[in-house]
Amino acid sequence: MSGEEAHNLRIAFRAREGCGMLDFDLKTQKTLKPDFKSGGIDYMSHDTIGNNIATWGRKSGKVEVFTCHGDLLMSVDVDKVMGLKLSHKGTYLAIWKAPEMESRKENLLLYKISTKELLTTLWNPTWPCVEWDQADINTVIFSLHTGVKVYEDLTKEPVQELAGKWSQVHMSYTSPSVIAAMYIPPENDRDKTPSIIKMVRIPKLEKVLLEHKLRMDDANIIWNRKGTAALLNASLDLDESGKSYYGETTLMVFNIQDKKITQIDTGRTPVHDVKWAESGKEFCVVYGTMPSNKASIYSEKGELLYNFDIAPRNTIHWSPHSRLFSLCGFGNLPGNVINYDRSTLDKKSSANASVVGKFQMSSVTKFAWSPCSRYVMCCTTHPRMTTANKLCIYKHNGEKMYEEAHTELYDAVWLPHSSKAFPQRDPSPMRGSVQEAEKPKAATFRAAGRDPGLANAIKNQLSANKRAGYSAPGASTRTSESFTSWRTGGKVEEAPAEEEKPPSDGKRRAPDILVNQPKPKKEKAPKAPKQDISEIVDQLPLEDFTTKSYPDVVKAMKAAKKKVQECSALRDKTLNDMQRKKLANYSNFKAEAAYLEKLSKSGKTSQ
Repeated sequence: MSGEEAHNLRIAFRAREGCGMLDFDLKTQKTLKPDFKSGGIDYMSHDTIGNNIATWGRKSGKVEVFTCHGDLLMSVDVDKVMGLKLSHKGTYLAIWKAPEMESRKENLLLYKISTKELLTTLWNPTWPCVEWDQADINTVIFSLHTGVKVYEDLTKEPVQELAGKWSQVHMSYTSPSVIAAMYIPPENDRDKTPSIIKMVRIPKLEKVLLEHKLRMDDANIIWNRKGTAALLNASLDLDESGKSYYGETTLMVFNIQDKKITQIDTGRTPVHDVKWAESGKEFCVVYGTMPSNKASIYSEKGELLYNFDIAPRNTIHWSPHSRLFSLCGFGNLPGNVINYDRSTLDKKSSANASVVGKFQMSSVTKFAWSPCSRYVMCCTTHPRMTTANKLCIYKHNGEKMYEEAHTELYDAVWLPHSSKAFPQRDPSPMRGSVQEAEKPKAATFRAAGRDPGLANAIKNQLSANKRAGYSAPGASTRTSESFTSWRTGGKVEEAPAEEEKPPSDGKRRAPDILVNQPKPKKEKAPKAPKQDISEIVDQLPLEDFTTKSYPDVVKAMKAAKKKVQECSALRDKTLNDMQRKKLANYSNFKAEAAYLEKLSKSGKTSQ
């Protein structure tokens, strides 16, 4: 990878308009508008090194493979496609079509992209059913009917087989790979037959490294990057003990090196998310009862490293360098994202001291760190959310860098890069922190809104006029002396020289002076003179604002007049708190509009 390419990130996304590429320059921190290759893309897949992208559209009926720069590598006509998968290096492409159960017509097609050659066709009723190792040497095809088969050459017979029924197969990221095969029996047979997890290494599939049996209705196996350990996140819909309404959850660590299985204590509560750090040395799990959940970090051997306080969160995401990570609250939660620095987090310190950034975005359905570990992508996608689909990019300190709305956004991914292409750097100051506040900011005039300098000047002038004798209409002018006079019926009594003794019966009574006294009529406060808007405008010197250009003044004047109209429309309505606050600034808005109109006609504005 060249030095220039190392400073550019790319996002591939699939939307209603088609498949597009978004360029993000790390030097300028700017994005380029995407170019769409074609419309009507239904499936998209990419390899793990960011070289190739495969797409299929129902309208075109073609499977096309492009480079990350948009060059077409292969195009083939295929109908009824329901799955695409590229190998890790983009050498092979698997196409899975809708299975025909009666005829058992071959529906799994495997191509070699460089030669555009169809290597083999098979029948497989389930998807996913294909895995590759990191070097693209071994291809593993599995199903409930044929077991697990390992191919070195897809044009020949398999070199190894693992007999049995296997519903899931997960390969480690190392070479030679370790296969984690899992079988979950049908629902009507789960009471009698437990599920089984078996781990074997290629090419000696007959040698079992680890094996475990337990009852479960659903499960997932997650490998770490080093291929030394795997997590099993299993769930049972019904808790036989009756202690949990949400069923029973089991989280286990399978350590291949020590050949040891460790169960993680989650307090019999649901596991919302669990992910390995990219370093493979530790993992984080979010568990507990909604809405406030716990989060803990464990080593690859299952040793507890850190416990977080209870908070509304349900998702964990690690950056590629494993230094920064995010704890998020999506779904039914408000959408808070808190980014932490793992290097400063230890048992003796508070988690708040390791926070490097915060932001909030609701309705997030996809979240991913960039390959450089400096930015995160947040998406609201269809069909999970049918409205307000968008793609946003945030910096790790919480600053929003990019946002683009889509009618329908289906998927978006960062194109992978090697983590070595981006050196690890210290986090930037958090948005709104002391370090960021100390940076000088250039004075700008917001032409489409209120000028802060003018708004403050009018506010100060109003305050000065009040101190000089003006008061708000209807304001009370009653003094403490008049208040005492009202309570005593017009008489002001002096306090007794000696303290009165309490009554003998111990009951407190009102003073005699307050008993049977007629309540006087409440005096209306005299109306204070209203401040004339023209007087306020005349009191503001034009010279303080003549540096504004004439177009900016006109735009600001129109914005102020629009707010005056909005306030006038609220006068005869039942108002909420926000509308009351807006109406309270009616005089200020009116003064701004009058002042800006006077300034625009004075000819003293800059050109």
